[in-house]
Amino acid sequence: MLAERLQLGVAPRTSKEGLRRSRLLGRRASIPRSSLNAGPVTTEVAEQAVGAVRSKLDEAGSARAWGEGLLMTLDKAVAAALALKS
Repeated sequence: MLAERLQLGVAPRTSKEGLRRSRLLGRRASIPRSSLNAGPVTTEVAEQAVGAVRSKLDEAGSARAWGEGLLMTLDKAVAAALALKS
């Protein structure tokens, strides 16, 4: 549902926004699927979000932001999601 609420499936307007989204998607990827309650719709939206973000960033930038997201604490992820929404 996070991907849907933040409209992560929509192409980011700027590369900075793309980096933020990539970090959040990386964070989501670090959570075990059994903890996500992710049904097929949520998984599909997340996959669309990854494609939308990667369309705006170069491969190295996307990979770097994704890696940062994998290491992101939950508190930082929430703060980043709130910043993206505002």
